[in-house]
Amino acid sequence: MIICTCFMTALGFYGYTGFGDKIAPTITTNVPKDGLYSTINIFLMLQSMLGHSIAMYVVFDMFFNGFRRKFSARFPNCPKFLVDKGFRVFWVMVTYSMAVLIPKLEIMIPLVGVTSGTLCALVYPPIFEMITFWTDWKGLLTYRERMCKIALNCFVICVGFFAIAAGLYANGLAIYESFHNDL
Repeated sequence: MIICTCFMTALGFYGYTGFGDKIAPTITTNVPKDGLYSTINIFLMLQSMLGHSIAMYVVFDMFFNGFRRKFSARFPNCPKFLVDKGFRVFWVMVTYSMAVLIPKLEIMIPLVGVTSGTLCALVYPPIFEMITFWTDWKGLLTYRERMCKIALNCFVICVGFFAIAAGLYANGLAIYESFHNDL
């Protein structure tokens, strides 16, 4: 992950250094399409695919065991190495295809970030805390202390849902304006 982070940081730094405020949401848009620059575009594409596959390694690892069991039952003669690499390459290509095919992806990315990021930061932790420590709270805390903890957790969850609603509204407006201006 450190190598991947260094690559992405260097790419952003040199891209901004080279193009300044005129940089497009996708850096390959700024690079000219002729001569040696075509090679640079190819290397940028390879870097993004390799960096993405490194970043997704843990996610692939979580889903691969279930996939391998079902795949091996249907195709028992297929080598495990081929199944592993094929699974990873397939999902990298699916996500890469989505990045290529979705118009105005830079507007869509915050839509995912506002929902998943806010859920992971503000909604899930209080829920998991209440589920995990519910019986401990019953035995160790007074009724008033327990209700204060529950009220605080419910407040944080409500703030999280408010942030999600506000973020979805703002992103929805940005998406509408972006596509409305194109017409």
